[in-house]
Amino acid sequence: MGAPDGSSELSRSARALASAFLAWARDDARRAGRTDETERLLGRARRLASADTSSNASVRIVLTWSHPELRPALWTSALGALTPAADNFALFGVAQAFMPASPAPVVQLRLDPEDAERAARLGVQALVTAITGEGTADERIAHLMVTFGGAGHSVDRVNVRLENGALHQEAL
Repeated sequence: MGAPDGSSELSRSARALASAFLAWARDDARRAGRTDETERLLGRARRLASADTSSNASVRIVLTWSHPELRPALWTSALGALTPAADNFALFGVAQAFMPASPAPVVQLRLDPEDAERAARLGVQALVTAITGEGTADERIAHLMVTFGGAGHSVDRVNVRLENGALHQEAL
C-alpha cells in the first residue's frame, strides 16, 4: 500500500530494502561464480534503480537493522555538510541516501544517547551497504557492519566513508 506514484514512505522504504536484498544476492552470486544468476539479479537492480527518481547520483547508501530497539538515523554529506537523509524509515528498519561518488561519500549513523547505551549493552548492529553504479556492468557493492560501542561504553555517532570501493568506519 502506497501512493500510486511510488512516493510514499512505504514505497520508498520497500525499494530501499529491495535494493539492499538484491545487492546482497548479487554480491553472493558474483563471489560464487554464478554468472547467470548475477545477470538476472543485475537486470532486476537496473529496473529498480530506474524507478528511483533520485538515482541520478552514482552511489546508493542503504542502512538496515533488525533489532526493534535500534533506531539509527542516517545523515549524509551529500549537500556539503552533514544533514539528515531524506529517507529515514525507523519503523521499517531501513534508511537510504543517494550521493555522488566524489568526493568520497561520508555518512553518519546517529542514535539518541539512551538508545546508544541500550544498543551497546545488547550488542546490536546495523549494516551499511554502498552500491556504486547500481544495475550497471561496473557496479560495486560494499558492506560494513557497525556496532555502537560495547564493554561498558556506548557510541551515539558513527562516521562511515566510502573510499576506493570499500566502506570504512572513522573514529570521531
